[in-house]
Amino acid sequence: MKKLCMGVLVLILLLAFTVDKTNAGSPKRYPKVKSGIIKYKISGMNEGTEVVYFDNWGGDEAKYTNTTMSMMGITKKTNSLTIITDSGQWIYNIDLDKKTGTKMKNPMYDQFAGKSEKELENFAEEMLGAMGAKKTGTEEVAGKICDVWESQMVKTKTCVWNGITLKAEAGLGKMSVNTVATEVIDGASIPKDKFEVPSNVTLQEVDLSKMRGGWKPK
Repeated sequence: MKKLCMGVLVLILLLAFTVDKTNAGSPKRYPKVKSGIIKYKISGMNEGTEVVYFDNWGGDEAKYTNTTMSMMGITKKTNSLTIITDSGQWIYNIDLDKKTGTKMKNPMYDQFAGKSEKELENFAEEMLGAMGAKKTGTEEVAGKICDVWESQMVKTKTCVWNGITLKAEAGLGKMSVNTVATEVIDGASIPKDKFEVPSNVTLQEVDLSKMRGGWKPK
């Protein structure tokens, strides 16, 4: 399951990161959608909901996830917040129940910043091909027409609208996790405090380039 989830994550990152044609040095995660609110239903091994708020073409994003996972008689609840800020440079992963979290630089930001759209397309196609992913058609999700990408290698199906994943399926049968958008509010006005780390949360900073060195206090 970890491999499946990682496959979905990589696929989403590749499909959702591009650059602004008018400013090649400034990445835009969602170049066709400035802001919005997306509500998701999660089913399978995880059951629950997710709400995503984004602004500045995806440069600021907050994902609130509330799920319950049941597996082999064990139940685990998750109440988390993931924040992306500063044009996608920084990622915060927060456990809202434990009031703890991590801060790290987006590992894909430096690699993509300054690249032309064609260079990014070529890179994405190479990586998707290595994962066995192919574009197989279109599908309507929450009233939006999405491009469908499927990979038999990691058993994933991802539906993408304007760079935004509206549906993601991974795994088979009881080992599957499915996330599907139920409502898309395009162009919504998002309060700035949605992208702020709660004041009662303690953060630790992690440097992915020095993972063997462990965690670095903020």
